[in-house]
Amino acid sequence: ILNNDFDNEKITFICVVAMFALFTISMSFATIMRHRSFTTSCFDFGIFAQMFEYMKSTGLPLTTVERNELLSHFAVHFSPVFYLLLPGYFIFSSPEYLLIMQAIIVGAGVFGVYGIARELGFSQKNIILCCLIYTFYPSMCFGTFYDFHENKFLTVFILFAFYYLLKRNFAGFAVFAVLICTVKEDAAIYLVAIALYMILSQKMFKAGSITLAFAVVYFIFAINMVQS
Repeated sequence: ILNNDFDNEKITFICVVAMFALFTISMSFATIMRHRSFTTSCFDFGIFAQMFEYMKSTGLPLTTVERNELLSHFAVHFSPVFYLLLPGYFIFSSPEYLLIMQAIIVGAGVFGVYGIARELGFSQKNIILCCLIYTFYPSMCFGTFYDFHENKFLTVFILFAFYYLLKRNFAGFAVFAVLICTVKEDAAIYLVAIALYMILSQKMFKAGSITLAFAVVYFIFAINMVQS
């Protein structure tokens, strides 16, 4: 019985890896072909393509496209999460790198679904089904065709935050809680919702209160950064 259970889990994980690979490869190929056929738009892809060139040369998220003058993108949306992609951009200095990384990050969300389903005690078949739903969910697949956007990372970070929360791994949860906030100036609202869930549903008063306080403070900070 133990061997059968091990084999089932092993097969499930292989299926999840295959889904990740399928999503990443297909979405990368499709969006790159879309870009090469000159059907990507200035808003928002042109903004970020130019911004990463400025980040590479100056370290600052500057763009002349967004408001018809040279200014920081963070004056429009505060999204420090972009700096996570900057090291790779030094090696692969191409707009296509952004499309590939977006497909990889969004595709990686399937591992968050896999982890959550395991923690909730789902059967192997149901775990695979949940992962299939994520992989082929229209907003996840077709959302990548809106060129390139930081909002696509939110779902992935939230899924992993919940996974580590279920495991009571507060270090992992803290990492993804911070990542959620770095996506956009208003993303901390999602963390507020998670914090309320921790306090009201899970009775995790201390951890939930700390999370709530951090989310509120970060939200105020991010809004001030945009307005400054």
